[in-house]
Amino acid sequence: QYPALDCSLSLFRTVLQVQEVMLPKLPLLTLLVYGTVHTPIAPRKCTTKQSNVKVESDEASDLRKAAASLAQYGQARYRKARVTGLWSAAENAVCDFSHSLELCNQLESYSHDLQCDTDVVAERLFYLGASYGLMSMFPEALVAYRESAGFKPTKHSIWDNIGYVLSEMQDWHGAADAYKHSISLRPNNPELRASYAKMLYRAGNSDLGAYEFVQGIALQPTDPNLWYELGRANELYTTWNPKWVSSNFSMAFQLYWNNSEKADKRGSCIICHVKTPQPDLESNAVSTSIVTMFGHSDDGRNIISSQFHNVYVCGNDGVIISNAEKSLFLNSFHTEVPLHLNVPAKFPPTMPSREEVALLAVQLFSIGYYHWIVDVLPRLIIGQLLFSPHIPVLVLSDHGNIKGYMKASLELLGFKKVLMHEASSSHQIRCTHVEKLIYIDWSNASGSNNTSSIAIRHKPPAHVLRLLRQTLRYPGPIIINRIIYIERRKAPTRRVKNSDEIVQLLQRHLRDEYQLEVFADDPSPSFTETMVMFSGAAVVVGLHGAGLANTVVMQEGTHVIEFCLPEPHASYFQHISAANRLNYHNVQLDGAALYGKVEIEVPVPLIIAALASIPQYFNVHGM
Repeated sequence: QYPALDCSLSLFRTVLQVQEVMLPKLPLLTLLVYGTVHTPIAPRKCTTKQSNVKVESDEASDLRKAAASLAQYGQARYRKARVTGLWSAAENAVCDFSHSLELCNQLESYSHDLQCDTDVVAERLFYLGASYGLMSMFPEALVAYRESAGFKPTKHSIWDNIGYVLSEMQDWHGAADAYKHSISLRPNNPELRASYAKMLYRAGNSDLGAYEFVQGIALQPTDPNLWYELGRANELYTTWNPKWVSSNFSMAFQLYWNNSEKADKRGSCIICHVKTPQPDLESNAVSTSIVTMFGHSDDGRNIISSQFHNVYVCGNDGVIISNAEKSLFLNSFHTEVPLHLNVPAKFPPTMPSREEVALLAVQLFSIGYYHWIVDVLPRLIIGQLLFSPHIPVLVLSDHGNIKGYMKASLELLGFKKVLMHEASSSHQIRCTHVEKLIYIDWSNASGSNNTSSIAIRHKPPAHVLRLLRQTLRYPGPIIINRIIYIERRKAPTRRVKNSDEIVQLLQRHLRDEYQLEVFADDPSPSFTETMVMFSGAAVVVGLHGAGLANTVVMQEGTHVIEFCLPEPHASYFQHISAANRLNYHNVQLDGAALYGKVEIEVPVPLIIAALASIPQYFNVHGM
């Protein structure tokens, strides 16, 4: 009678294998849930003109309820323990979709027979909607839920699911209306008000959304999740003051800590910058003079070495959360770090990775090539000099894998132990628990990080860039005779529309003793090949982009020609050139918002003028 018994027992074993998970006291039928679709349909007479109308047997009904209970239990355990296998097993257990939909559709065909038990019909329509929802068939799920609501209009769970389905269909107004109706049935449910508020934000009504959040918070003021969701909504869907957004996340974490049974003290949560030494919060932070470490500084900027104990590194941008200090440390400015993508909704996380000591390489945009080369590697080199050449380094990874240029550069720097911090998604914020975390950063010329220019973070001090060149540059004998043109073929933005014309122009006017090489990204050369190639470059030509980060290894006195963007922040390669004493030439592009433009055409006369300024490499006489 239950041919899928083996599958059910497999589910039972899966549940038992999950650490600290106990099976609920459900009926034994729960373990035989696959048998639901094989349970015989018994005839039952209704007081209508029709006879022998088939409805689901009592036994099948019990099984169906048990299946729903197991699915709900599995989903709750997934949220708590994040055990994907358990939810998958419960999801598979709730129904064999093809048979289940067939069974539910049979019941749906009787939905207009008012002489039948309307509770039963409403319940079966509800399960039909759930089955469709599990298969992401949201329009069909919506129809089933609405028909179920027609039989049981006061059943709040139906309206909750209607709101969810409409949100998955991105009908924000419709979802808000559904949640509003559910609130009329349960006015004192704070989580429901939060769901309603989020839909109002998505629908563009942030003022009413904020009001509903406040109403929910008033019902349960000690719930940190309400404050977290308020901060997330404000950060994602409004242009409100970032400090006010930060205060929402601060309150959430203050409540996390105050509600914890292990909290040894209560107080406010503080969000601050790593590079702002605060003795009461960051007692081991020190501001190290450049003169003391590496000789004379020509830009007056300081290196800051911070040590944290017993902290969590969270998200893809490396937000540092300290339980002991009740603080969140950002390694950049509030306007850059998206807190909703870096701060976990539940804290402390249930199953974080754990490391003893690490040098932090998980930073803002650290996965990008430019930011890895110019932002991350200089900090790692300083960390090696201050602590140990073989200090473990914590790196952002994708299922335990890191990009090839990251791996090659870490090997070049001599790191023996690379620790993996798993990349986060919008649905799951990954955290790594580190007993001793070391973070390196720099101040601006005044010694403060309170600057209106966010670009200062992505421009290391001049002497640090020279140290980076010394570390990455090819050490062997090399002839400086390459003219390199950087071509962005695969890049999603800022592809040069007249790239072939520029290559021909360079080739035509190049003097005989030099050779033109095209550095392309389809595919890119290896990291080692790239360093050798740019170490021998006399001139590098290219549009603003990651490829120009390789100019960090160019020899002093060589030339960089950049097709410059009009955006004020886009002066990174001018900074590298000045720090490493390269000759910088700009071909200024006109327009607005070129950083995100797909294709850009570079005026040829401007390129010719730039080539004419370095006649030792290009012969443009008479043009």
